Amino acid sequence: MNNKIYTIESRENSYLEVTKEYFKLSDRQMYDVIQEAFNHFIENLHSKKRIEYKNLRNVLTPNINKKEIALVFDISKINSTWYGYEVFEKVIPIFDKKTKHSILSGDLFLENSFLKMKFLREIKTIKLEDVFRLNNYYIVYVNNISNTLFKKFNDELSKYNPYIGYIDTSHQSDLKTILSFILCKICIIDEKEVILPYEDEDWETNENTQGLPFDKNNFAIKSIPNLYYDLFLSYKIEREDINGYSLDTQIAINSITPIVSDLSNLNIEIEVSKFDYLLTEKIGKLKKAQFENYSIKDFEKLIKEKIKDNYIYEMSELKEHNVIKFNIIIELEVQHSKERVKCQATLHYQPEEKKLKLITFF
Repeated sequence: MNNKIYTIESRENSYLEVTKEYFKLSDRQMYDVIQEAFNHFIENLHSKKRIEYKNLRNVLTPNINKKEIALVFDISKINSTWYGYEVFEKVIPIFDKKTKHSILSGDLFLENSFLKMKFLREIKTIKLEDVFRLNNYYIVYVNNISNTLFKKFNDELSKYNPYIGYIDTSHQSDLKTILSFILCKICIIDEKEVILPYEDEDWETNENTQGLPFDKNNFAIKSIPNLYYDLFLSYKIEREDINGYSLDTQIAINSITPIVSDLSNLNIEIEVSKFDYLLTEKIGKLKKAQFENYSIKDFEKLIKEKIKDNYIYEMSELKEHNVIKFNIIIELEVQHSKERVKCQATLHYQPEEKKLKLITFF
C-alpha cells in the first residue's frame, strides 16, 4: 500500500519523542509504531467518522496558492472572562460551509519593545491609537483562505468593536514564528462539519468539547481522539528550524521509512533535463525572484540552504517504485523589494546515495 502522511506533529507534541526514548526504539521500530498508529487512525477516520483523509490535504499542509491570516482582537473591550467564545461568535458565521480550514487561537502578550515593534510593523489596522495603547491581544489564526474570504473576514469583523485588524501570515516573518509557538489548535472546518479533538480514546462519540458556538451555526460535530488529532490533524504554522536539524524533521522522515538521515548532510541533485524544464516552463517565478541566470549548481545550493527554513510535509512511501518523497516550501525573496515568491519543491529522499533528488518545483 502507498502511504501518504500529510503532516505529523512532533514539534510541540512530544509523544513520539518520549515513546522512542523510553522504549529505546530503533528507527526501524519507530517506523513500525508510526505506521501502525497512522493506519489505525485512517481506518477509524473513514469507518467511524465518514471522513476521507485525502480530502483534508489543504487544511493540513501549507498551500502556496492560498492565504493565511491572524485576526487580532482587543481583550479589554470584551466584557467576559471567556472572551474566546465571544470572538468566535463573530468569526464562525463568516465561514460559508463550502471551504476547509484549520483554526488555531491563543493570547499574544507583547512583553518587550522588540515584540511590539514587530507587531506594529506587520498588523494592518485603522485603530492605530488602540494598537499603540495595548500589549495583550487574542489571536484567531485561519489557513487555506481565498482572497475573497480574506477580504470578507476583515470587512465583516470591522463592524465588531474589539476587532483591531489582521496580520497577513501567508509568508514567513518573525511574528509568524512567534505565533507558531503560542497558538493552540482549535478545530478543522470541513465544509459543513467541524472536526474537534476529544479527550478520550472513544471513536464513537461526537461532542463539542471546545464549547464554542459551532452547533448554533449549524455545523455538524465530529470528534477525534486527542492522541490521533494531535499527531495527524494538527496544522503546523511554518517556521524556520531554529535549532538546525530538528527531531520533528527526523520523525517526519521516520514516518515513511526506517532509514533516517540528517537532511543537511545530503546533497541536492537536479537533472539537466529537469533544470531546463524549470527554465522554460517555470521561468515566471524564477524570473520574478531574479534567479533566471542561476546555474544548476547555484539552484542546488539554493534549495540546500532553504531546507532548514521549514518543516517537511506530504511524506509519501511508494513501495512499488521504491520511492520515498516529501514536499517543502521554499520562499524566494525578490531582490530590491519586499515581495516574496512562494514555491513548493518535491524531493526524492535517497539516503543510501546521500542525496535528495528534485522531482518537481513550482
